[in-house]
Parts: sequence; structure tokens; C-alpha cells
Amino acid sequence: MNERTGLRQIVVVEDNPGDVFLIRHALDESGLACEVFVAGDADGALKHFCQLRADKEDEPDLIVLDLNLPGRDGISLLQEIRRVGGRTATRVAVLTSSDSPGDRERARAAGIDAYIRKPTHLDEFIEIGAWLKRLALGCVNRAVS
Repeated sequence: MNERTGLRQIVVVEDNPGDVFLIRHALDESGLACEVFVAGDADGALKHFCQLRADKEDEPDLIVLDLNLPGRDGISLLQEIRRVGGRTATRVAVLTSSDSPGDRERARAAGIDAYIRKPTHLDEFIEIGAWLKRLALGCVNRAVS
């Protein structure tokens, strides 16, 4: 746990290395100081969550989840993470290129805390880093519209 922020870990589930780089850069620019675990696919994410103990102390502060993952979509992955680990309190932000009303509705029904379109410019990614930090700290409410 970082003494300054109280954050322990953010889990990023993203298969695009370029987006992973931008997300890490945005979080660094926000001044976030905690572990960032990256899983490139659903299997890697599930393995990570199965390895964490079930107690609250090991629960990540935030999951940043891509909807379009190889082999499994992000919503079904989230449902599985919650099923195997009982992690219903962890905040979840979907970071996706999809603007589909159906995807937004599925995210809302799954209890996602934030639905964020992937930005096209670096400046916008930097802003998302600060927003994700505030979400991880519990400083913003649900933002799924």
C-alpha cells in the first residue's frame, strides 16, 4: 500500500500493448503511486485474481477493463472474477473503443462504475489517468450513461 494515497493495486486488463503503455503513462502522470498489474487477456486476469487471497486486504482498488479481449469479452470476464473471488466492492472502469448503446447497457447491468471511451489523443489519455486515480480513491461516483 502506498502511504501517500492508501492505494494498493490497479489491475489493467488490456490486450493492446500501445494502450497499456498509454494507460501506464497516464497513471504515472496523475501522480499515482501503487502497483499496476497488467493482464493481456482474460486467462491472465483470472489467474491473477485466483492467486489473490479472498480477504479484503488483497482486493485491488480498481480494475480497468477492455471490453474486446481475445477469447472472452470484458463483461463476462468481470462476472467470472466476481464469481470466483467475491470481489463485488472493487471499482471497475471499462476503457473501450466501443460506443455501442448495447455495450453501455451491458456494462451498466454488470455494475461497472465508469464507462470510458478510449481517447484518440495523448492529452485525453493523460486526463483519463487523473480520472482513474480519483475513481480508485473513491472520489467520484458511478459514471455510466
